[in-house]
Amino acid sequence: MSLYPHVRPLMAPVRPVVICRHLGQLSLMLAALVAVPTLFAGASSDWQLGMHLLLGALLPALVLGACARMPAGNRALRANEALVVTVLVFVLAAALMTFPVTAGGLGLLDAWFEAVSGVTTTGLTLVSDPASKSDAFLFTRGWMQWFGGLGIVVLLLWLIGRLTPADALSQAFSAQTGTGFSTLEIAALEPQAKLVLIVSATWI
Repeated sequence: MSLYPHVRPLMAPVRPVVICRHLGQLSLMLAALVAVPTLFAGASSDWQLGMHLLLGALLPALVLGACARMPAGNRALRANEALVVTVLVFVLAAALMTFPVTAGGLGLLDAWFEAVSGVTTTGLTLVSDPASKSDAFLFTRGWMQWFGGLGIVVLLLWLIGRLTPADALSQAFSAQTGTGFSTLEIAALEPQAKLVLIVSATWI
């Protein structure tokens, strides 16, 4: 069986305007996510981290969000463009969180490693003594892992593909395994998904 019909959509050139427009939409989503640790830092009087988050992540994300207003017409996102946007949103999220992480005493390169590790849920860290860090810093580090990884992919599918969260989860699972969830399986997973969300929120 020839794979060309399946590979052909990936060979089409990407359209920069479409890429920028969807990255702008995701930047607004990232700004909303970054607002949570920013508010937590302010509530815990960690003004240094709060200012780093505000100036290094929240405001730049809002500025990049202006790209969401770029005219893209009725042009739907192609498969290859969705892959490009998925990769770029991981890079963007890590880049936005790099400067805020330097508030924990890390150098710029170490902070980049820490941000990439958090956003991709790798779990590796260069913080030698986490107990010495502020609650706001630890919350920010944990928050990155919470919204990173599969969460970004599901939200990406939800936003760009106009899918429900359950359908987005099915699409993400299908891309990884080559199979999908049936409607009944999705319905059966929803109570467990809600429980995981509650436990995760409580743990944070």
